[in-house]
Amino acid sequence: PSGAGYHQAKLGEHLSIIRGSSGRRFDGISMLIVEDDVDTRSFMRDALTDEGATVHAYADARSALELALKKPVDLAIVDWGLPRIDGEGAAAALRSLIGDKLPVILVTAQPRPGAKAESMNASAYLAKPFSLDRFLDVIDACLEQRARPDS
Repeated sequence: PSGAGYHQAKLGEHLSIIRGSSGRRFDGISMLIVEDDVDTRSFMRDALTDEGATVHAYADARSALELALKKPVDLAIVDWGLPRIDGEGAAAALRSLIGDKLPVILVTAQPRPGAKAESMNASAYLAKPFSLDRFLDVIDACLEQRARPDS
């Protein structure tokens, strides 16, 4: 199964089972991480995998875009300061491949993360360093927003 309707249904299922019987909040959700810092990428990948997500993690936008051509994801987490193609370019390319409703979370250590998030039309942002709870809460909020029929 594929397509926007399928992913919308999967997100609806996700919301109905958050912290349900499995205790894993992202079962069945596919996420993409584009982060060039290996420690941050590993932290995010491990946290999301522990919560049941299918995670695709890459150090550069080009590799992430190659994946996006083959299989759509439900949410993307993109670092602002990527090599070659920056976070803004990566987010725009991902949305053109997957769709405008793709939630994109900006991750950055740069000053003024809110302005950067706005410039790339990000769904949310995380200023480095961030806590595990904050990371997971921001993802929950983005998935809830996407699952609403009017969004």
